[in-house]
Amino acid sequence: MTKVCFLTFYIDYSVGVYILSSILQKAGYDVSNIFFKLPKSATIEWFKDNPNNMEEINRYGDIIGYNVDVNKWTETEVSLLINQINELSPDILCISSRSTHNELVADILPEIKKRCKTTMIAGGMGPTLEPERYLDLVDYVYLGEAENSIIEIILALEKGKSLINENNICYKKNGQIIKNKLRIPDINLLGFQEIPEKCFYIDNNKIYNFENRSEILKTHSYSTFFGRGCISSCSYCSAGQWRSIYKKENINIKKRRNRSIEDIIEELKRAKQENYSFIHFRDEFLCADTKTLNHFFTLYKKEICLPFWAYLVPAQMLENPETLKIAVNAGFVDTEIGFQSGSDRINRAIFSRRISNKTTMEYAKLLSKYNINMKYDFIVFNPAETKDDISITIKLIQSLPKKRSYLSLCRLFYFPVSPIVNILKDYEHIQHSASYYYSISLIYLLSFLLPENELNKILKDEKMVSSHSFLKEKYKSFLKDNKVDFMIGTHNIPDSITTHRYKRILDNKKYKEVIVWANGNYFNELSDIFSNTNIIHLINDDREEIGTMNTNFSSPDILNNVQKPIPIFICSKDKQKVLNIISKDYPDYKGRVYV
Repeated sequence: MTKVCFLTFYIDYSVGVYILSSILQKAGYDVSNIFFKLPKSATIEWFKDNPNNMEEINRYGDIIGYNVDVNKWTETEVSLLINQINELSPDILCISSRSTHNELVADILPEIKKRCKTTMIAGGMGPTLEPERYLDLVDYVYLGEAENSIIEIILALEKGKSLINENNICYKKNGQIIKNKLRIPDINLLGFQEIPEKCFYIDNNKIYNFENRSEILKTHSYSTFFGRGCISSCSYCSAGQWRSIYKKENINIKKRRNRSIEDIIEELKRAKQENYSFIHFRDEFLCADTKTLNHFFTLYKKEICLPFWAYLVPAQMLENPETLKIAVNAGFVDTEIGFQSGSDRINRAIFSRRISNKTTMEYAKLLSKYNINMKYDFIVFNPAETKDDISITIKLIQSLPKKRSYLSLCRLFYFPVSPIVNILKDYEHIQHSASYYYSISLIYLLSFLLPENELNKILKDEKMVSSHSFLKEKYKSFLKDNKVDFMIGTHNIPDSITTHRYKRILDNKKYKEVIVWANGNYFNELSDIFSNTNIIHLINDDREEIGTMNTNFSSPDILNNVQKPIPIFICSKDKQKVLNIISKDYPDYKGRVYV
């Protein structure tokens, strides 16, 4: 039996790799996955001159680095990788990579080629966009999507044939790069992702297997795609450029290719059976015609009914608010909203974004009414931005809905073949320091939280505005003095508290009586969902913050006197603290505890 191993970098899941693994497993192949280095973010002291990954100024004003910039591979980890590949002894090693891994692949692929006896094929976004980087490191590069040709590729190698005549293959001959014709991709081959039993994760100078992966991974969230293709063509992003790869071969694929609703629902049913508790739609935009979306979200609520994260199309939701309502009722609880700049001029001329900020703002306000968790994305370190553009962005940020939301400010980072490379050539003469851009970023964060009169005092003082140290201290002090807390995306927290989750539990279980343990006014946002249930005890550590309710307050010791197994719903930001109290002080309590 032919053995196939997939190798990926700085990621803890890969929908594409899992799908290809599933196709090969169904065909009877021995398949394994190796995830070399897991995604990581960490606070860094200062910005790098040439980062390998994006850098972010987070909601707390800290500078955050990602992946290789904060967690570089070690010699020990490379040895673990080589040993694991040799132990698996795959006939074919399929390498999935991105442009951010250029330094890594240049370092470790020659080692693999030298020390492992296997045919090496590189694929994914990086090798497809820049095959010349890989052709001296591997035997072949696969261009584009592989679901409808992976078996043919493996069969050819199985028979000892060369791949030089196979579709989508790129190779070198006498120093010349040869690219074969591309096959039309088939979106209908996506399905449930069967993770191989032989699945390994290498990080922290250790190797983990599938059984103990929960030590280093969050395993509650299931990622999938509603379809493929981005309806936008942002100049800094590679997603919108994918069609051009096929267009060069006179293959006209649609900007958006969706799977059948039935296929997606069947996949998610299986995910639900596997005890996943959150669904993450990884589409650039989860979009289709309104009738299709209404049908999908209605069916999703009936068959799946798990909270989910997704990008929806702002203009479509504004034109069809009923569709958004159906999505929220089905489980839509978390998203990101990309403003990128408060200036429509920058968005159009530099970022090639057609959506207006007026539309995006209206969408944010609509989502806020539904208590959706929102992360607002802005791009900083942009040399094309003028002082007027910055002032416009400040005003926009001030008017953003604040409930259950926060800012994420990402340093302008783009892939080598992105259109923005040529756009920014006109601005190469503009050189600002990292300190200048950091100060602007901190002003944006202050704009989001400070009252207008306080912000204006800062903006009028040029000395303050130009000092990132002062601005950071001012921002940190405001967070501390006002006890500011930010809503974190629910997909990051296993069994996190969401209105949707509790509504679903109450609807399904039909509890007539419940106990609610609520610390702080977090409960106020959730109290309405208990309107059809009798709260027999409301346990609370701080009665003043809970608001006025008819239910009598109770001491936690009341649990010693509850004879029936009445469920406890924890409505608190400190849920782990509450869980610890219950398990330690009331270990004999028979009722189920929901968090």
